[in-house]
Amino acid sequence: GAGAADKPQTATPADAPADSTRTPPQWEDTITIRISFGDDNRTRASLDDVKMKDLWLYDYVGGSLVQSVHQSSTDEGFGSASLGISYGEHTFYVVASGGSDATTDGTTITWGKPGDTFYLAKTVDLQPTGDKNVSLELKRVATRLRIDPSDEIPADIASLAWEGTWYFGFNYLTGEADGAQSTERSVSVPASYIGTTGQLSVASYSLCPI
Repeated sequence: GAGAADKPQTATPADAPADSTRTPPQWEDTITIRISFGDDNRTRASLDDVKMKDLWLYDYVGGSLVQSVHQSSTDEGFGSASLGISYGEHTFYVVASGGSDATTDGTTITWGKPGDTFYLAKTVDLQPTGDKNVSLELKRVATRLRIDPSDEIPADIASLAWEGTWYFGFNYLTGEADGAQSTERSVSVPASYIGTTGQLSVASYSLCPI
């Protein structure tokens, strides 16, 4: 999770403008959410290692969205958020991704270029005597196709292309991949790889259901 020296970001109430920093009067306390990754209990330093670019956190009470946080990797306190809360059960939905060109539509996040992505949905009962630090451990929800040509790269190759069905979106409320597209993907082959063997490697990501 984020280091203790990081300054948590503050959530935006769901009924407030995107640039609002007001705290609704019904909030009874404040908690700090810290994000980690379930594969190997990655620390704040390895948050950069997995190349996460964006993080979204949604707080639901009684089935309704009450506040949300969106962070970019360049933000101070990336991976940690300060939330005003009411006591009782809160369900937190968290998505962290290394994908590019992300857009949101309702409960679906869609990427122009999907990347490694992690997710968690967890219900927490928050009480006055409870811990004010909540750790959420995310699990991977993306698959990766890796291509490692074993033959020598010929001089007349300019690009490498492959076809498949890819999921470009993820619905955080259902935990399901969305936005399937059957498309061709390709990458240019740099001249430095011409004549080499076992050095060229390309990867392509797709979202997948939990």
